[in-house]
Amino acid sequence: MQLDSAAVTQAMRRVRGLEWQCGPAGDGSDRFSLDTFTHGIAGALLGKAVRGGPGDRAALPLVTVASVFPDTDMLANLFVTDSLVQLELHRGITHSLVALPVFAALLAGGACWITGRRDWWRLTGMAGLGLGLHILLDLVTSFGTMIWTPLSNVRAAWDITFIIDLTLSSIVLVPQLVAWAYKEPERAASRRGKISAGIALMGAATWILVNRAGVELSIYGVAGGLLVMGAVLWLPGWNGIHHRCRTADYCRWGVASLAVYLILCTAAHNVALRRVQQIAEQQQWETIDLAALPAPVSLWHWSGLVRTPDGIYRVQLDLSDEAPRSLEFFANSPPNAYLEESRQLSEVERYLWFARFPWLTYRQEGETHVIEYRDLRFARPSNRGEAPFTFRVLLDHQGTVLSSGLLP
Repeated sequence: MQLDSAAVTQAMRRVRGLEWQCGPAGDGSDRFSLDTFTHGIAGALLGKAVRGGPGDRAALPLVTVASVFPDTDMLANLFVTDSLVQLELHRGITHSLVALPVFAALLAGGACWITGRRDWWRLTGMAGLGLGLHILLDLVTSFGTMIWTPLSNVRAAWDITFIIDLTLSSIVLVPQLVAWAYKEPERAASRRGKISAGIALMGAATWILVNRAGVELSIYGVAGGLLVMGAVLWLPGWNGIHHRCRTADYCRWGVASLAVYLILCTAAHNVALRRVQQIAEQQQWETIDLAALPAPVSLWHWSGLVRTPDGIYRVQLDLSDEAPRSLEFFANSPPNAYLEESRQLSEVERYLWFARFPWLTYRQEGETHVIEYRDLRFARPSNRGEAPFTFRVLLDHQGTVLSSGLLP
């Protein structure tokens, strides 16, 4: 099914990559993202889990700082105004496994200088854990992370979790709340009540915001998640379990739960990918590339993308149902001189390095020829208009470039 011209030209408010990353807004300002905060919460969980004891006070702040550190690459946005360059820099050298030992050593050296400690090697290992956790939690998404910089600029992406994963965020947060609630047994009842009220409010706000964003989130699913978190919160109070558990114990269970969740996501991704491959074979599509990308907000929901010479097929999957939920075809515009002219631009080449599933469209507006490249990885399933990270080239009738760049 091909998009008509009205759908192609329909504008949507740009969500910067669906990643909620720190980056250029319409006014060029920068802001930290929910994604960065999730990295910090995950780092705090790991730091508490590996902490050796009350005297080991460096573990928590060092692992937490290291788990946030890779996103300092976004500070380049203060000095670089070109949004395409910003895109090329993000998830680069600070997210590199090759550079990880260097950054870990530097962060450990800073910790030794601040605290006066001499166990540099141990602190280097802790910093490495935080950096590795950040890189892992970026790798599991579909955005792409240049883990081999500066040896290679290939963007690795495992495609097993959505860029903003509420389940993952809950897994890394709740164990720390439980540990805080039972840290002082005499105040446990009061703290559990406050946490329960806060979780309930967060659940209601999440349901409202997600549904307003056009993503269907079942109220029963939210209620089920709240019940699970409530059970985890109240269970340690049963039969005096909390007297036998330390903060590190709760956080180690949290780290183990995160590992189990990522394993489940990997298994679901493998099932979804096989479904996409089977559909492509049954339809006899001339496949250039294909992928199964996680869709919010459940392990069961996936988007299959199949790139062909003529365009891109998008299949919405529910793993609990054999039949696809929907099938759309995004046809590339037929080749013409203006499309060919745009392909010669170095900026377009750089954009296509980033875009895994580029959809090419052409239209004429008066004397102006408009060519747009959209990466369908970031187009919402409910939206048939403009995708985030849309690159537009404007040419005059003679083929001279009037402007080019990512849309704000």
